[in-house]
Amino acid sequence: MFEVFEEFDRQQAEKKRNEKLQRKINKAVQRADENTSKSLFEVFENYDKELESKRQKQILENMNIAVVQAQQEQDELKKSGRTEVQAEQQLNESCSIVDQFSSGLNNAQAFDELIKQIRESSNANRDYGTKFETLIKDWLTKDSAYKDLFIKVQTYKEWANEHPEYVSNARDVGIDLVATNADDNCFSAIQCKMYKEHHSVAKAGIDSFISASDKNYFSRRYIVATNEKWSENVQNELSQKERRVPINVIKHSDLASSNVDWAQYAKGNVSYVKPRTLRPYQKDVIAKVILGFKEHDRGKLIMACGTGKTFTSMKLVEQYLGKGGFILFLVPSLNLLSQTLSDWKRHCSIHINAFAVCSDTSTGKADASDIDSLTVVDQLSYPATTNAKALVKNVLGALTKTDDLTVIFSTYQSIEVIGEAQRLGLPELNLIICDEAHRTAGVTFNDDEKESNFVKVHDNAFLKSQKRLYMTATPKIYGSAPKEQQSAGELTLYSMDDEATFGPQFASIPFTRAIDYKCLVDYKVVVLTLDESFLETDYNFISTKELGGLSVKNAAKIVGSWRALSKIDLKHDKSLNGDIGHMKRAVGFARVIESAENNEVPSSKQFARYYTEVVDAYKDREKAFLEKRFGKKWDEEKYDLTHSLKIESNHIDGSMSATQKDALLSWLREEPAKNTCKILFNVRCLSEGVDVPSLDAVIFLSPRKSQIDVVQTVGRVMRVAPGKERGYVILPIVVPSGIAPDLVLNHNKDFDVVWQVLNALKSIDPSFGRAVDGQTEQVNPDRIEVISITNDTFSHKKGADSQSSAGDKTISKKKKAKDNIKIDDGLQTEFEFGVERDLYLEEQIKAKIVKKVGNRREWSDWAEDVGEICQTQIKHIKQVVSESKKSQKALADFIEELKATLNGDLTEDSVIEMLGQHVVIKPVLAALFKEYPFAEQNPISKAMTEMMEKLDKAGMNKCTLQLEPFYLDVQRRMQAATDSQTRQTVIKDLFDKFFKVAFPKMKDKLGIVYTPIEIIDFMSKIPMTP
Repeated sequence: MFEVFEEFDRQQAEKKRNEKLQRKINKAVQRADENTSKSLFEVFENYDKELESKRQKQILENMNIAVVQAQQEQDELKKSGRTEVQAEQQLNESCSIVDQFSSGLNNAQAFDELIKQIRESSNANRDYGTKFETLIKDWLTKDSAYKDLFIKVQTYKEWANEHPEYVSNARDVGIDLVATNADDNCFSAIQCKMYKEHHSVAKAGIDSFISASDKNYFSRRYIVATNEKWSENVQNELSQKERRVPINVIKHSDLASSNVDWAQYAKGNVSYVKPRTLRPYQKDVIAKVILGFKEHDRGKLIMACGTGKTFTSMKLVEQYLGKGGFILFLVPSLNLLSQTLSDWKRHCSIHINAFAVCSDTSTGKADASDIDSLTVVDQLSYPATTNAKALVKNVLGALTKTDDLTVIFSTYQSIEVIGEAQRLGLPELNLIICDEAHRTAGVTFNDDEKESNFVKVHDNAFLKSQKRLYMTATPKIYGSAPKEQQSAGELTLYSMDDEATFGPQFASIPFTRAIDYKCLVDYKVVVLTLDESFLETDYNFISTKELGGLSVKNAAKIVGSWRALSKIDLKHDKSLNGDIGHMKRAVGFARVIESAENNEVPSSKQFARYYTEVVDAYKDREKAFLEKRFGKKWDEEKYDLTHSLKIESNHIDGSMSATQKDALLSWLREEPAKNTCKILFNVRCLSEGVDVPSLDAVIFLSPRKSQIDVVQTVGRVMRVAPGKERGYVILPIVVPSGIAPDLVLNHNKDFDVVWQVLNALKSIDPSFGRAVDGQTEQVNPDRIEVISITNDTFSHKKGADSQSSAGDKTISKKKKAKDNIKIDDGLQTEFEFGVERDLYLEEQIKAKIVKKVGNRREWSDWAEDVGEICQTQIKHIKQVVSESKKSQKALADFIEELKATLNGDLTEDSVIEMLGQHVVIKPVLAALFKEYPFAEQNPISKAMTEMMEKLDKAGMNKCTLQLEPFYLDVQRRMQAATDSQTRQTVIKDLFDKFFKVAFPKMKDKLGIVYTPIEIIDFMSKIPMTP
């Protein structure tokens, strides 16, 4: 009992002490206003000496404990011999990423159902408006992202009656709710708008609220709305930069993504959505980062899109810093800032004091085509500060709460505010997390006085922090030319391979491993070329004038991408494994937003405006052409069946408001009508921070600015969603008629997008050799499909030696696809509708793909590495044996057993050499002959494996990890070898270029190439044929 009283007294004393300190901070700020040359720490003396010392000591203890725990986890993993891949496979048997995705989706659906119930149970607009106000009043005090902002939330009438000093009566003035702020002596005015999703709010709908809330006692304003459309006048009103009291819009998406369990709330219960838990690979990543920080002050975390970087970083902070931690989280956009802040507040197990920072320089009208462009503060759904002094005051107050985490969420563009705050006395940060860290790589010319805000984060003199973590899916590394310029003193280069700036790589989850973990679906690239004559002759269906200057070339790209979305030309593709339904959602990337008339540069607005018109006109013209060509033999009903896909298209760009962007993304997420695909066209604004897991395809209409743009974009389409098999990358290319394929491939700039996309995928996909094998010169159709559509026709008379009018290719090189594809059950297919496949051009494109992006690293290169690792492994085994009598006895017993079994004269050195080779070669054989388990069935192989586990299991694992890329290469080569002849070629290459080089002494000693025991065993069991 006395202990309870003592704890109560302690808490009360702590509370009084913090209140006293907060008063001192407030006075310090006031005095600092009077004397701006002094920092806040200079104005009041004791804060940094006592409380800051206590907090830093606590953080240091937390770090040390975290390091010990991380080391134990890594040791346990090595000891068990189980990789995080195996742990993930085990977890996926019971819980998948799709389950987590469905959970979030279900809560959003539950919110929509609750809104529907409110409408249906109300007699009039005023009635359901009142019910919605009651809902928001309660929600603002329950949702984890917002409840800390307010002491209480009242109806305007309740507040007015309580505060007659501010208002004389409680009549309706356009303010629905008033909240008492927790961090100042002011209030927040709140208006609630429960409109239908596609309702557009007019300026008259918010005028009275804006006027009534423009008072000194209101320091913040919120509009909570369920609709997603706002008139242009409303957007202009909300975006006024000079506004004294900012307006934050809490959108439908913010309500739907709340951690309040809406299904339970509808039943009258207040509970929260089940918190997410770390997956095995995320735990492994966190442990590696913590151990990395033991030795380094900064480092990189590379995680593919969709693997949970934001969630993993939050859990890292919980484990590494814990209570009392002080963190800066930097992002490149306001949209990402809102997402990250809300996610952390809603899912962190430690209470977070969160601060959003957005500088005045990052506000104003956005550049529509610029992904870095930021619009006004009201686009944030969370209140932000632009004032360094206010930030210092509030953060110092938060740091007194040593059981909490204090996190500043800021854009890179606002980094000057943080730097100014530190100059005014903000303490040193414990950790800076740089999200989308490839944006901090760049160049600063030494004669340019203005330095980019994105690179200022690297300078610890400008921004003091004990640790820095750079997170990205796509590290940006510069080549030799800019590095030479840096050496010459022309510029300062920030390349992510520079460990002095970015630190070493602590952990990595590449795209292929994310696919293995079921965090992403696999991708398939569709290169679809269309001959210009296809639209210029028989299908010259519509004039460019009618299409606002859309060129014939771009009209052809529309037709080509539509055919890919319809999967008309993929129906016979066995690799689809039944995934032959048309695509439902896609994003298209153009080069510019608007283009001049008759300009061939792909324009986002043009494609969005005229896509449906082009497709409809194309189909109408094709019908007329086919009816004329085939007469009564042509079946229009079957044509309509295979060509039924309709398109709905929209445009989005960076100049739009947050509500406009949310509305368009919500439109894209919604289930389309039957036989319909939605396409959202843009230039750059959908590359980062956009999460539409159900997206089926991305269409590249022109090359991107960088490979990183490509990777970020492809990452959007690889997100997991229920029922989704793969993500498609569609590359529509228009080829000129009458030009030889080699000239087309060498001089047609449209193919640049193909080489860029494939090179980008190769850069992040270690298994890319499975798609394009430079050794066997094959392109795997499971990953890359090449389709060439032409309008040329040929003579089909036997023995005809006719030439194509398009060039000097003979018919033996260029055939109709219908001559090569078997048609089942007499179904009239697309190929019988007069469309031709240029198989010769398809083969030429594949050959060019192999030349451009094929992986040609020889196994002999690996063999040299393997030979060295074998020798290292042999030395390691000898050391282990020499240091342990138990190991010496185990090895001696093993040698005796071998002598008894093999009847050979075996020395200790020869057995150890055999063990070392076995460790290295075992995974090669497992990859080479996956169907025949050598190591598990061969008794000598089993004995060697058991012996190595006794001697040094951890050493075995370490060795095989070093050669993991080589083992994956063998696996990919065998997966790509789909017939016996190709498999034989791979095996022959392995012996000629690998074993012969890796183990030359064996060849010199015995006169034969080293052959593993397991292969000899396999060969001895093959029945002899007469």
